Amino acid sequence: MKKITFLFIAVMSSLSALAQYDFPAVAGPTGVTNGTDVTLNINDVANGASAPGAVYSDFVVTADWISTNNAWASEADFTFTTTAGSTDIFSPTTGSADSGSATTITFEGAIPGGSYDPSVDGFLDITLIQSWSGSSADWSNIVVTLIEAPACPDVANIVVSNITAPDSADLSWDASAGATAYNWEIQPQGVAQGTAGAIDSGNVAVTTASASNLVDGVEYTLYVQSDCSGGLGNWISIDFYFFLPPANDECVNAVPLTVNADYSCSTVTAGTTVGATASAQPDDVVGTPNTDVWFSFVATGTAHRINITNIINQGGGTSTSTDMAMGVYDASGGCGSLVFFDDSDPNVLNLTGLTATTTYYVRVYGYGTGVQNNNFDICVGTPPPPPANDACSDAFVVGSLPYNNSQDASAATNNSGFVSACSGGMNDGVWYTFTPDVNGTVDVVVDATSFWDHEVAIYSGSCGAFSCVVSVDSAGSGGTETLSGVAVTAGTQYWVNVGYWSGSTDSTEGALTIDITSATVLGIEDLQLSENFKFYPNPANNILNVSAKSNIENLQIVSMLGQVVRTAQPNTQNYSLDISDLSTGIYFIKASVNNVEGTFRIVKQ
Repeated sequence: MKKITFLFIAVMSSLSALAQYDFPAVAGPTGVTNGTDVTLNINDVANGASAPGAVYSDFVVTADWISTNNAWASEADFTFTTTAGSTDIFSPTTGSADSGSATTITFEGAIPGGSYDPSVDGFLDITLIQSWSGSSADWSNIVVTLIEAPACPDVANIVVSNITAPDSADLSWDASAGATAYNWEIQPQGVAQGTAGAIDSGNVAVTTASASNLVDGVEYTLYVQSDCSGGLGNWISIDFYFFLPPANDECVNAVPLTVNADYSCSTVTAGTTVGATASAQPDDVVGTPNTDVWFSFVATGTAHRINITNIINQGGGTSTSTDMAMGVYDASGGCGSLVFFDDSDPNVLNLTGLTATTTYYVRVYGYGTGVQNNNFDICVGTPPPPPANDACSDAFVVGSLPYNNSQDASAATNNSGFVSACSGGMNDGVWYTFTPDVNGTVDVVVDATSFWDHEVAIYSGSCGAFSCVVSVDSAGSGGTETLSGVAVTAGTQYWVNVGYWSGSTDSTEGALTIDITSATVLGIEDLQLSENFKFYPNPANNILNVSAKSNIENLQIVSMLGQVVRTAQPNTQNYSLDISDLSTGIYFIKASVNNVEGTFRIVKQ
């Protein structure tokens, strides 16, 4: 490849061309301010300035930047202009130049329009400019080097597309100036061009070709060479995977999903975006659905959960991300008339407001703009019925302390809406209630035993007419919220609310464990000390005996869910209570003797 070099020397504010090139003198700058062009016109190409018939494709310009005010050399800008247009390049050099000293700056790039033919174009404009008004500098020792274009330019922008079963793909590339034909060849990746036994090859007069003999899941290298009537360009190559599109690459081939009876998803369906292509449906979802695949399900109720799990990148794409996204559509009108329903970047999407027996389509894809070849599992789950204490009116009764309850509240509803008694508000979640017999304090500790962000509040008052006692939301998802030393008043009913933290977004609750304890036992000590109340045996099987030094006025057996399962008014000091028909488990016995009340825990065997 030939090169031609023009040298300009700026001395005492003037530029003189080398004599053998017979270029006209060009005035050099002093104290250049922002926007002042320093233009060198190369307009005489006949006297050795170029080889006869030469055409040039690239340039290199070097120049000395002589600062007059300690300016930054990176504030230089260079414009290379031909009749085909201009190329503007900022200096790649950084750092300040001391006043009066020189810093050499190099600019390089492709000639505008792809080439410069002196016999046709006739002149070049080379402009040096400063790009910041605070700079002031002179230029000197300006050298322009033109690099001759190759006899046959190389191809560019090679693309492999339209991968089609069982073994074919389309090939394309940009046209090269002067090329009359193109050679192409496909080899297994790692095998050099020209090796015998190529997978496929050809010679075409156009910039497209079709390949065959490819095998699904194999990585190949495509080589392409320009042919300019005898002059050949270089072999240019790209690597590519031959991945056939999944069977459900298009909406019309959506794979049916089993609707599970709960969130545990015992039945999952395997999926992949390896080889997937963008569908014709509108891009109306979060992220970029350029590798979308399709699934379908028939709703069995108004709410379902879609969960994408076990995501593993398979390589061969342009991204190794495992960030997936999904969109859901009402498919009543078929693939040509999908109605957008909801979408999600997180891999769990809780759907509400569905119509039972309606078919919905799920569009799954890599979230990013790159090609994400991911394998994954997908399932559709059904929410369990709401917890027994989903509503304030059904709050679990805390009969005695310490109290512990564990449950999965993921199906809790927001009932009448957000609870705003405490600042900021919260979801109404699940409920507990207690009424202390004596003044004292209570501690409430709630662990989120699944990954959800909960808030805990204590209210007084009544359902729907609360007053805030205290609330806490200091831990993140999966954390522990604690209320310590909360003062309570004898005879006042309190409500404990555990729900998602937001007062404006109704999000899903999750599994939890709640512990309510107190340094002050609610009424137990008073009854035992003042009335010598006793109960036995404990554990009990069929009969629970109770006694006190005064008549026992009232007895209640209460389940862990707060349900009263047995009542009696003995009005005697000794009484036997038949519990033979109760299920095995833990219960509370609430007793009233001489107007003193207490609650005790018993075990039914």
